[in-house]
Amino acid sequence: MRQVLTPLLIVGLAVPACSPHKVTKNPAPPIELPDAYSSISETGGNLPDRWWQDFGDATLNRLVEDALAGNLQVQAAWERVTQARMVAKQAGAARFPTLQVGASIIEQEPANPFVPIAPVSFEASYELDVFRKNSNANASARINVVAARDQVESAAMSLVAQITDTWFALVAQRARLTLLGEQIKVSENFLELAEMRLGQGLGSSLDVLQQRQQLAAVSGQRVPVESAIAVLTNQLAVLTGKAPGQISIAISEALPDMPQRPNTGLPADLLLRRPDVRAAQRQVEAADFGVAVAVANRLPQLRLTGKYGPFVRIGDDYSTSAIWNVVAGIVMPLFQGGRLKAEVKRNEAVVRERSYNFGQVLLQAILEVENALVQETKQLEYIVELEGQHVIANETLEEARRRYADGIGEQSFIQILSALSSQQQIEQTLLSAKQQALSHRVQLCRALGGTWMRELEKQDQKKQAGEKHE
Repeated sequence: MRQVLTPLLIVGLAVPACSPHKVTKNPAPPIELPDAYSSISETGGNLPDRWWQDFGDATLNRLVEDALAGNLQVQAAWERVTQARMVAKQAGAARFPTLQVGASIIEQEPANPFVPIAPVSFEASYELDVFRKNSNANASARINVVAARDQVESAAMSLVAQITDTWFALVAQRARLTLLGEQIKVSENFLELAEMRLGQGLGSSLDVLQQRQQLAAVSGQRVPVESAIAVLTNQLAVLTGKAPGQISIAISEALPDMPQRPNTGLPADLLLRRPDVRAAQRQVEAADFGVAVAVANRLPQLRLTGKYGPFVRIGDDYSTSAIWNVVAGIVMPLFQGGRLKAEVKRNEAVVRERSYNFGQVLLQAILEVENALVQETKQLEYIVELEGQHVIANETLEEARRRYADGIGEQSFIQILSALSSQQQIEQTLLSAKQQALSHRVQLCRALGGTWMRELEKQDQKKQAGEKHE
């Protein structure tokens, strides 16, 4: 076998290789990047790499770790990396000679017709990569492996944002349940006041009925909130790779404070920080290598074949006489009805398509940052407005309660109902607004990307590393 391969490799190494198509490495986006984000009003602190830890919630941190380890969509993305790696391995195999062994049974000489002769031979073939067709195909496949890894990171980036957003929605519902309990107690106090006034002959049965109706309306809101808590808990279970009911978590009763807004950097930073943008860019480069392969297919191909043998088996013995030979051949496509040229044009169109897709992915990333910035800014302004309304609503309710207790005004209890309803509605709206502000911050952090995803490893790789360490 070595005698066959040696002349093939010597000849192959002696032939210089060149690519007829120059591939563009790290292609530039087909759009003009802005110098800065238009929605920035002030600079903030540096973006923490694992930004969700900045909220200081141990349960959230544990949920994120569980999700990164157990989420099935992330695991599926890892398997796509394995598939891409095997495709690259197949593409790389074309750069090496192939070897096969053959044998056939023939009749023995008439003198001994019952003992077969089995000639055995080794055949090798090798295509010289004169125009780098095989090398470019392998390069394209290897870039697709890296792009598949980028897509794992993109899935992890989105998963963490989804976990965090769902967790804050769950905490907000738990806080809403607590708030409803407090509002029910306040409504019960006003009901006692109305009943006391009725017993003193100072109020009316209508006042009592109206307050009972108001209390029932507040109490009834607990049912959809409890339903939302169950649904969000089930959603968190599935995100961590478990079935609903298989997760047990202690839910916080208050939303965390908003951390300082991070420095967004420049739009150009998304080329490095957003894995989905990087994947789109790599796919353009991989497609350009495909053009190089298609162009090389239109050019002559130099193939070497070698044969070593036969070794002749007679009974249980092999003859020692064997010969080897090497044959070189050139194959040149002359006429194929325009198929090869059309394949080049098709691959060029694939490059343009992926380039436009790269630009669109980058534009979408910039859009997500811009939208999150303006939404968070306006949401915080809205919260300030609601807090001002809440102060006024509290004062109004207290004044209405005082006037009713003092028996001032014929419509004083109606004023209490109106003030109480307005105050409780503002409290619930304020809670929802704070949760929405946190959601906008989560989307901003997700849109800015990060580098922490590069530390991710597939679970079986972690296990093997741990076993090796032990």
